[in-house]
Amino acid sequence: MGVVCFGSSAGGLRSLQAVFSGLSSDFSWAILITQHFPSDVRSYLAEILTRGSALSVREAVEGDILDAGVALTCPSDVEMGVAADRTIAFRPRVPGPPESVDFLFKTAAVAAGPSVVAVVLSGMGSDGAAGTVIVKKNGGVVLVERPQTAEWGGMPTAAIRAGPVDGVLESPDIAPVLTGLVRAPRGESGGRQG
Repeated sequence: MGVVCFGSSAGGLRSLQAVFSGLSSDFSWAILITQHFPSDVRSYLAEILTRGSALSVREAVEGDILDAGVALTCPSDVEMGVAADRTIAFRPRVPGPPESVDFLFKTAAVAAGPSVVAVVLSGMGSDGAAGTVIVKKNGGVVLVERPQTAEWGGMPTAAIRAGPVDGVLESPDIAPVLTGLVRAPRGESGGRQG
């Protein structure tokens, strides 16, 4: 089983909703979501995404096991990663510019190698760009929301500039590509889209 990791910030909720509305209940990979939130504000991301999704979406708990068809959101007061045993690991938030998407992508790439798809959605700044490089080095796939149609194009643009990506897509077009990657025979998951 593979894992799809989403990273987003400003404008990311709309992008996530567009993607999740297109994923069916038989989606067979685990999904992890890091969305930038202030650490002192509770995230309701899981509840919001559940309303428009056929998938099970809930907030992650440290030690959760990656489960097919289950989407886990990162609590707002920590950074979420993937441990070597493919369970959820938290670390305290790093002071300074956000690095939570990079942390998710890097740890997932190390734990799951070519079974990782990193998806960079709308957001300001460059969080996620360094992580996409590690995902590619470990044989994974990188998809990026088209900067011109994202509410905020900073994170997608930074990811594109950081290195090769496999697809640059509008948010509604990401779900069909993910579904195709999940259903593709092993070794056929690469390929540039958009």
